[in-house]
Amino acid sequence: MKKWFGFCMAIWILFLAYAPIGYATTMTTHDFRDASYDSFYETLNGDWNFIRGELFSPQDMKEEIKLGNSEIVKVPYMLNQHLNMDSDRATYSTTITVPKSFVGRYLKFYIPFQYSSYNLYVNNTLVKENGSLVRNNQDAVQQMKPQIPGFRVDQTALQITFQVISFENVSGGLRKSISIGNEQIIVKKQQQHEFWQVFLIGCITLTACISLLFYAFRRKQKEFLAYGIFCAATSLWVFFTDYYLYTAFLNQLDWSLALRLTFIMPEIVMLFYVGYVSKMFSEAIPKKFITFYNDIMIVIIFFTAFSSTVMYQKLFNIILIFMYVFYLFLLVSVIRKINWHDLTQVITLVGILLVFVGAIHDMIRISAAGNSIHLTFIMLGIFISIQCILFCRKFALQWLQVEQLNKELISLNESLDEKIRIRTKQLEESNEKLRELALLDSLTGVFNRHYLSSSLEKLYKHYTETNIPFAVLILDVDEFKKYNDYYGHILGDQLLKNLVKILTDALPNRAELTRYGGEEFVVLLDATTYGEAFDIAEYMRNAVEKAELEHLGRECKVVTISVGGVALTEAQFTNTTEFFKIADQQLYEAKHAGRNCVRVKNLG
Repeated sequence: MKKWFGFCMAIWILFLAYAPIGYATTMTTHDFRDASYDSFYETLNGDWNFIRGELFSPQDMKEEIKLGNSEIVKVPYMLNQHLNMDSDRATYSTTITVPKSFVGRYLKFYIPFQYSSYNLYVNNTLVKENGSLVRNNQDAVQQMKPQIPGFRVDQTALQITFQVISFENVSGGLRKSISIGNEQIIVKKQQQHEFWQVFLIGCITLTACISLLFYAFRRKQKEFLAYGIFCAATSLWVFFTDYYLYTAFLNQLDWSLALRLTFIMPEIVMLFYVGYVSKMFSEAIPKKFITFYNDIMIVIIFFTAFSSTVMYQKLFNIILIFMYVFYLFLLVSVIRKINWHDLTQVITLVGILLVFVGAIHDMIRISAAGNSIHLTFIMLGIFISIQCILFCRKFALQWLQVEQLNKELISLNESLDEKIRIRTKQLEESNEKLRELALLDSLTGVFNRHYLSSSLEKLYKHYTETNIPFAVLILDVDEFKKYNDYYGHILGDQLLKNLVKILTDALPNRAELTRYGGEEFVVLLDATTYGEAFDIAEYMRNAVEKAELEHLGRECKVVTISVGGVALTEAQFTNTTEFFKIADQQLYEAKHAGRNCVRVKNLG
């Protein structure tokens, strides 16, 4: 079945390319007598009188047609359509008939670039010279751009004659369809063509720039580089092909160079197109195949760039066949290994198929008639659009994923912040407890000697700054050693705890009770006069005595305390040690006075 399909395709192409040519002794005619001027727009495809090898004037062409020397060809028609390469020049002629209402009004032709120089006549009037009709190829001047010549209709039957020279251009002749119509419609059609061409170039160029910028910031993703170069090459191909927009910017560019670029650009596009597809389906396409393909394509590009004009044009169709064979292999490799559950790969495969169909269509049409709408451009545009959509979809999904991760991260951060807040509070509470423990006596629970030292310094500093009096009282448990010897240290410790409770209840709120060491305690009294200090000391002594805590190890049989202290009202000292020694001396005097008494000195 496959063999029969290939054989039928080959026969069809040969038939289109080498169909028999008819001869006639009458002028071919295009009848537009029923047309309306306001909507008049027609193509001049169809039968034309054709004479190869000579450039005849319109009048001479009429005579040659009458003599039966003209062929009938279907325009668009290339000079080498039937392998007659012995001549690079020819004359095309036909007649159009228009309504009488057209007489005196203006019409315009739209003539795409024809790979040839030509003179256009309407009846016997030269309407347009495109390039120069010289016999020496070295002196040839071609204008590779579309033309919109106009003329005034002077009769209903109009003979249209083209004198064409292709020089070294194998694709010469009236290769592209020619249109005629109302002046406004022709200009509008041309502007529409140019708009869409510029729009297509702009979109593809913008895509190329964005892809290359992506690669600049994400060097590991080589597909962005391949895709960007592929889009840039496609944009240049469109720029140098069909409507030849480059003439608006590079009007002085040599025609032979411009022609060469129209052949090089599709080769470069195919090179980077396959490169991009191979990056997208790296596991499906053998690396050796890509390396071999790249080497062959580079050789072809260099051959096109540096060989003679006739040589690379003659071999271009063979090169196209080679490229399409490789492309077909590429397509089969992708289909065999594609992951049909991956939407991106499936949609990309659809784009690849569209480009392949467009390329085959153009190759057949150009080989057969030299005229095509360049379906490849359209399919490449669709393919690039598909890739843009896929890229946008990919980045949108990645962005949604990033947003979701950000939300989760924010939630985790908030949870972590709350945990940190709780842990910080617990730590602060623990630190506060540690600070309290560091300043408290472990046995009795009152402040320790370390706290006493810092608090006494602060109290004295406040006294020197404000002259507010304060007092320091030192108390000692009388004959505490005998208590330990009689009751033991455990009950001795319990006695100290009981005494702390009694003293705490007896002291005012502003008082700070600290354990100085052993059975000695110190009371700091802020804003306290001598008289107040003495009364507080006496009250503490009396409270302990009234508690009647048992002490059978001494004569009086109860626990008592002795208190010594000082009250600072006006006296100044260099440091706290000086007046603390005086307070300690007062305690010593209380002990020697018989214990269970108070001695407070006023340091006025």
